[in-house]
Amino acid sequence: MNKYDINMLRPRRTHGWQDVKEEKPKAKKNPALVFFIPVLIIVLLFGSCSLAKKYTLNRWSQNPSDYDNQTLKPKSGLFGTIKNWILSPDNVLEGQNSDRINILLLGIGGEGHDGGYLSDTNIILSVKPSTNEVAMISVPRDLSANIKGYGWMKINFAHAYGEMNNPGQGGEFALQTFQDTLGIKIPYYATVDFTAFQEIIDALGGVDIDVPRTFTDYSYPDNNYGYQTVTFTQGKETMNGARALIYARSRHGNNGEGSDFARARRQQIVIAAVKNKLMSAGTLLNPIVIKKIIDSVADNTSTNLDFGQIMFLASLAKKVDDNNIKTLVLDNANSGFLRTVIGYEGAYLLTPASGDFKEIQNAIGTIFSATTTPSLYSTVKNLASLPAAPNINIEIQNGTWESGLAAKYRRSMEDSGFIIYTIGNSNLRPIASSSIYIINKKVPAGFIDTVTRETNMAITNGLPYWMGFASSSLIQTDLTASTTLTTSTFNSTDTSTPASQALNYDPNTDILIILGEDQLTTNE
Repeated sequence: MNKYDINMLRPRRTHGWQDVKEEKPKAKKNPALVFFIPVLIIVLLFGSCSLAKKYTLNRWSQNPSDYDNQTLKPKSGLFGTIKNWILSPDNVLEGQNSDRINILLLGIGGEGHDGGYLSDTNIILSVKPSTNEVAMISVPRDLSANIKGYGWMKINFAHAYGEMNNPGQGGEFALQTFQDTLGIKIPYYATVDFTAFQEIIDALGGVDIDVPRTFTDYSYPDNNYGYQTVTFTQGKETMNGARALIYARSRHGNNGEGSDFARARRQQIVIAAVKNKLMSAGTLLNPIVIKKIIDSVADNTSTNLDFGQIMFLASLAKKVDDNNIKTLVLDNANSGFLRTVIGYEGAYLLTPASGDFKEIQNAIGTIFSATTTPSLYSTVKNLASLPAAPNINIEIQNGTWESGLAAKYRRSMEDSGFIIYTIGNSNLRPIASSSIYIINKKVPAGFIDTVTRETNMAITNGLPYWMGFASSSLIQTDLTASTTLTTSTFNSTDTSTPASQALNYDPNTDILIILGEDQLTTNE
């Protein structure tokens, strides 16, 4: 009988006599790791969600039927709830994390208008979501800026160059120029032409404008390359699109409304009125209406905001009161941020009064914290309380051989709020020194002081001896004379001819400014 060596300690074979590996004893689980790993996973999950909430933009629906008519926010469903758990539901626009959303608003003439792609209106709209505050910063079209690839020129050329090089991208190119010039991040833009401006307001049934003060513009362009007279009376007026466009564009009005800067304030008033009309109960505004308005003006507008982002802004606008709308107009007033210069080939330009853009950048960057920045409501109220400016006709004559000097000076004075009645050339040229002549003795002394401060010129009593001569040969033969003649002197010698005609100035002129060669040095 065979003997077998049987080891009772070996594991039993399942089949056959092949050797099998011995099973190692299982390692004991560390209770600390059992607890720590799930906690770590949860922390990482919530941490990633927190980062996503903070740094990842949520995208609101592009379908207007997905929004609540009251809140103007997306309706919450199961998918929306899960999405909002991962992403912040209201983190829709760049700038929300820093509590400031910046949008560049551009107004252009559009097709069929001279310089149709130059930005006639340039407003930076800033929103502070945490306090429901809004700021409107108006940048003049004549501000000198370094446009990439083109050098220093008027900032309103940026949009036109962008369109010329890449049709449809003028807003993007302008946005970069404004960012670089003003030192702030501007992620978004919206461009509206005159046609879209009118259509939006008409779609709302007009807007209610509280006109701060009465003014008349005798030189508003008509549709036939001519001019028409338009008047706005202090008080509330419901304006349709065409009327609101005239109010926003007029720049030759009297009573202090004859400048680009006055126009910029009116544009801010119109934008606020559009916002108020959009949010009013009578408008019956809902997401579907908003989408219809957007679609109806699509051919005459351009923006990098999608429908969801526009709806988010609309939901914010419901909470904004006019007292929480701050305004800043960059101008060349005595205490303003800008000064007037004459650039290459005689171009009228505005540059920082301090020599660089640091003060302007600081004013824009701190507009929500600055206590000196007025609200739109207070600005309108202050304008309404001002006494009517006297309707005084100022005539400018060019006493040099520099072509276009009177036109340049007219532009400068109009941008400071003066009404220039007419311009022309003086009988005698060249004249060394500039002078101011008071034709109408009833002009208020305070107004005269304002003119002298603005022009930095002296008042000359009477009129120059050469003004009564129409013949240049007579002028040249008597240049050494020092006699000063008055209007009455000419009246007494020629009763058949009005003194103003003999003296070569308009009969309606109240103040005559004659520019001398000293202005060529001033404007270099």
